[in-house]
Amino acid sequence: TIYGYINIWKEPFQASLSKHLEAYDIGTSRGDVEIAIFNLFLYVNMAIFGCGENFDGLIKNIQSYAKRAFQCNQLFFGKFLTILLQLAFELMGIEENAFSLNFPGMTEESCFAIAHKDNESSICRYICCKRKHIAFWTGDLDMAAQMYELSQGYPMGSNPRFVNVLVSTFIDGMISFYFARKCRGDEARWAAIGEEVISSLQQWSLLSSWNFA
Repeated sequence: TIYGYINIWKEPFQASLSKHLEAYDIGTSRGDVEIAIFNLFLYVNMAIFGCGENFDGLIKNIQSYAKRAFQCNQLFFGKFLTILLQLAFELMGIEENAFSLNFPGMTEESCFAIAHKDNESSICRYICCKRKHIAFWTGDLDMAAQMYELSQGYPMGSNPRFVNVLVSTFIDGMISFYFARKCRGDEARWAAIGEEVISSLQQWSLLSSWNFA
């Protein structure tokens, strides 16, 4: 958890990547299955959002990690790994439903609906983050803005900020300044959001110029 929660604010993202696999091995050897699978999630989350690892090999690993999570009855982290697998599929242009691999008949939409019904806000928030990420990098700024708005219904609160949240905050700034230049009548609101993002990044850069400069 030190590498997932704390070191990302001070050390280069890449420096923490291998530590999560080490933590998985330690957790497995000690019978702490929850911590072991949690670190597989942290590894993949870091690899995709923070380190730009090659997706060809990563996709195979995510499939294996998700399967392992469900075999160990770690359904919560299994869902997060499935969302990351879907993200990887879409970034690679692979037309496949990651959810159906472990949940026959399930889609991202139905996963979101079930999570919303069951008050699993973190899963809803993560799906919004994933969809916003895809929309932004494929140039669909309208959809990216919609996902930003939808995610506001699932606030972070006191939950830990992982690397995906830091990258997502940067994307929020890019979205906000894009719409601040549009004549839609809400320019001031988007500009204020963008200024808040800049303020956050400036504060974070004091902690790690490598990650946030």
